[in-house]
Amino acid sequence: MRIAGVAAALLSLAALGCAGRRPAPPPADPIEKLHRASQNYASIDDISGLIDVSVSEDGEKEKLGGTIVFRRPDDLRLEVMTPLGQAVVTLVHRGGRVVLHDHREDAWWAGRLDDDEAVLAFGVPVRLGAWLETLRDGGVPAAGAIELMPGGRMRASVPERELLLEFDENRPVVRWREAFEGGLLVEDLRFSDFSRQGGVEHPKRVRIAWPADRRSVEIVFRKKAINRGVDAKLFELEPPPGVPFGSLEGER
Repeated sequence: MRIAGVAAALLSLAALGCAGRRPAPPPADPIEKLHRASQNYASIDDISGLIDVSVSEDGEKEKLGGTIVFRRPDDLRLEVMTPLGQAVVTLVHRGGRVVLHDHREDAWWAGRLDDDEAVLAFGVPVRLGAWLETLRDGGVPAAGAIELMPGGRMRASVPERELLLEFDENRPVVRWREAFEGGLLVEDLRFSDFSRQGGVEHPKRVRIAWPADRRSVEIVFRKKAINRGVDAKLFELEPPPGVPFGSLEGER
């Protein structure tokens, strides 16, 4: 389902916002670099902003827009709409619980994160958030051993997927890629550091592709606000009575 792909892609964006003052020159050790990035992540409370979404399926593209609100550790609300302002999808993720409303079909889905292939991408913010929390405390992710590679790269192979982190030696930019077995999902995320924004680090562009299905989703941040405070009610969304709760795949 294309909307599910958009939602999954946007969810993967949530836990990657990092805020902090411009750090000291990055150390040469890649693990120390990632530890430094996790320190910046530790200072974030919430992030909100406007996004542009481009959905491509079988060569046809659709341009969408929307808003996203993220509250640490993994609460998320996103609104996706057409260029004319018509609502396409509303999604709320809170404590592992996902509620999605497809406005076009007036359809609802509710479920929890699981390892089913159709919803595997929904777990990205939880997984990466856990990685950063672990690194902040000076450890390494327990899910897999880290392999240091030439050029400031790190790679970790964990069950069913491979993680690749690349660091630019000349400027504080981090590239994150996660590839799943069978080409199910590929993510390409970039963090950027802009001096005009006080050294704020944040994901600027995300691209997720399903090569076998010739589908892809790209998300670009247009405007953002960090640690401005968000209303807790934004993360409240309940499906109408009669909508069963369970695996998202099972309820489609």
